[in-house]
Amino acid sequence: MSLVRPEQRLEAEPVQEVTFGQRILDDLSALHDEIKDLKHAQEKMTIKLLGEVGEDTKHGRLPMVEATAGDHENRIKSLENDRTAVKSAARTAAWIGGILGGIIGTGATILANIAMAILRGH
Repeated sequence: MSLVRPEQRLEAEPVQEVTFGQRILDDLSALHDEIKDLKHAQEKMTIKLLGEVGEDTKHGRLPMVEATAGDHENRIKSLENDRTAVKSAARTAAWIGGILGGIIGTGATILANIAMAILRGH
């Protein structure tokens, strides 16, 4: 029998553990969103470039705007390289984790077999 009435019980907030894998997925998601935003900005910039080169616009001369579009392109490439690097690091971490897990599992099996042999008296 509980000494606490049901209306007096407090609901515990669930603890959210953030694993290494979850952080990688969050990073990839953030990079993907930033790349998408930059590509959208680049599309808008390209629309502004449809005038004559050197033509004065309310945004300045077109070559300056063109340089800005190129900056977006470079930033997109940089972010895509970052995304590739994060994916590569995740694969490497999983591969190393698998190897270490196999070694530890094999070592544990060997130790268990030795312990059983000792317990049996062999």
